[in-house]
Amino acid sequence: MKHSSIVRKVLVLLIVFSSLISAAACTATGGGEGTKGTSGTVGTDVTSTPETEPPYPLDIVDYGGKSFRVTLLSASDEVEFFISDGANGDDVDAALYKRNSVIEDRYKITIEPVYINGEGLFGHTNTIADVILSDNDAYDLVTSYAFAAGPLVMNSCLFDWKQQKHNDLEASWWIKSINDKFEIDGHLYTAVGDTNLYTLIYTYAMMFNRTAGDNEKITSEVFAAVKDGSWTIDKFNTIVSNIYNDIDGENGRTAGDYYGFQGECLTNLDNYNFAFNIPMMDNREAGEAGIRFVYDGEKLHDAIDKIIRLYWNNSGSYVEGDNVDAFVNGRSVFSTMLLNECFSTMRNMRDDYTILPYPKFNEDQKEYLTGMMDNYMVIGIPISERDTDFVSLVTEALNYEAERILYPAYYDDALQNKYSRDDETIEMLNILMNGRTADFGTLFQNNLDNISCWFRWIVDSKENTSASYVAERKDYIEMLTAAIVTKYREGALG
Repeated sequence: MKHSSIVRKVLVLLIVFSSLISAAACTATGGGEGTKGTSGTVGTDVTSTPETEPPYPLDIVDYGGKSFRVTLLSASDEVEFFISDGANGDDVDAALYKRNSVIEDRYKITIEPVYINGEGLFGHTNTIADVILSDNDAYDLVTSYAFAAGPLVMNSCLFDWKQQKHNDLEASWWIKSINDKFEIDGHLYTAVGDTNLYTLIYTYAMMFNRTAGDNEKITSEVFAAVKDGSWTIDKFNTIVSNIYNDIDGENGRTAGDYYGFQGECLTNLDNYNFAFNIPMMDNREAGEAGIRFVYDGEKLHDAIDKIIRLYWNNSGSYVEGDNVDAFVNGRSVFSTMLLNECFSTMRNMRDDYTILPYPKFNEDQKEYLTGMMDNYMVIGIPISERDTDFVSLVTEALNYEAERILYPAYYDDALQNKYSRDDETIEMLNILMNGRTADFGTLFQNNLDNISCWFRWIVDSKENTSASYVAERKDYIEMLTAAIVTKYREGALG
């Protein structure tokens, strides 16, 4: 599943990595007497002609100091939209500050965060909906966790992105592989673009302790399997089954021992739906239905069997401890987690590690696939908005400049802190990012009986009851699906 925007972003990573290698080579040959230019003259400063930036592709409007008000759930969500100080020494914060400053200067606006309070998982969504439905023009752009966004659509709180003047949803700065899954009959109320950086840092990956892999003499086998397409869940089960060592001195298997794989029983399990290409809802060729419930059948049953084997019946696995801590401290060869750990926890890791894609279901599966944790952000235009053209244009600019400024900063930061240790990581990350996908079931899980959690719940029960579990709920899900489709069609607001 290749998308040009993802490939280009990973190429940015490759370019930065190449620059780091080149810089290191120049330092090694300079001998402390100056730098060697391409002419071979020591001490000569060779300056290349800077590339001309392409023309700015969007309209430019002077909004005369108008505020662009974006809802945020908390200060921790500022990473996507707002930073008050770009001079704190953090490259990513500096890039966000620069992105916003460029847009504020160009359009003569002020980007203003509006923090939303709310209790529980859906408290923020309920607060936003109440304000919008009271026709209070308090927000210009609303954000929501993906899993909590469904009620905003079901309450007709949002305009249709497909009908906005300035938004080219086919452009590389929108994430088409996700947005396509959120459409019904050409209507799209919640969207994801490059400003939504959580879609990057909340991407699921398989982490591989390269140092431990070398010790176990499996590194070459693992990389070869990924490259030739044989990196499957069956192969993974076999590899990790041979790796276990009691290192904490306690009787029995404990979290302090050394394993082939350590995992967790929550959201990491949800990602196997994506990794194994098992859709929950499908809007392709749905015809009059608009979207179909497709989460059943033999493949789902077999997939759960394979993960129950990995989690509960594999001598090299342990899933009842802190899998991130175990991996960082060298107590597991493999672990599943979010890319966000590369920017935080794993900066302290002594061993070298590599990012891998999740294994495929079998070798017949053409591509490596992955998803994101369900609390990445989606964006929408509230129906209380008085000037949708303003929101449409500024949002387009936010995404465009995010692709140009924010993404390189994230990759650069990651490279300088860890990835530059490991050549193979660049290729593996490319494979991972090309396979990002999504499912309508995540966006509307609250309206679809928490469908995106079914896989994890069945695996956690240690018994494969998928056939009866799905059969008991199928009619109910199809009824709920019909209600969502009706709302999409009735709520097709301009």
